[in-house]
Amino acid sequence: MLNHEVKLYQPSILCWQEVDKEQYEPFFVKLLETCEYDHVFFAAKYKRQGLLIAWKKDTFELAHQKKVYYDLTDAWGSVGPIMWTGNIALNVGLRRRDHAKKGIWLSNTHLFWHPRGSYERMRQAGLLVSETMEAAKAEPTWPVFICGGN
Repeated sequence: MLNHEVKLYQPSILCWQEVDKEQYEPFFVKLLETCEYDHVFFAAKYKRQGLLIAWKKDTFELAHQKKVYYDLTDAWGSVGPIMWTGNIALNVGLRRRDHAKKGIWLSNTHLFWHPRGSYERMRQAGLLVSETMEAAKAEPTWPVFICGGN
């Protein structure tokens, strides 16, 4: 089904969460190559799934990349995690191939999901925005889009 959707719509950019590590090489890489996408995949060491951002090779090129480990990052220098979650975020800056001064910032994440984890989920959401805006300073005229959720 996913094959069909990607081939049918041919989106310029894809932001996926929960990309299975075991299926990354045999399925996702092949699908993206067949459809002429470049991509970045990022997964935490002890998680079975990761994040993937893909873009059409003829439209964009990777200009910037930043990986965020929520468990290793203190919010605003003092508010640390209350539990290990293994959750992460991925920031990329994509430059347009047809206009070198234009591009787009994308952040993708999967926030802590547990219903009793609202503090940690909110801390991670705050870090996502903070880390995304910090990375976006490298190309301040590019629009910023944040994808993902819990």
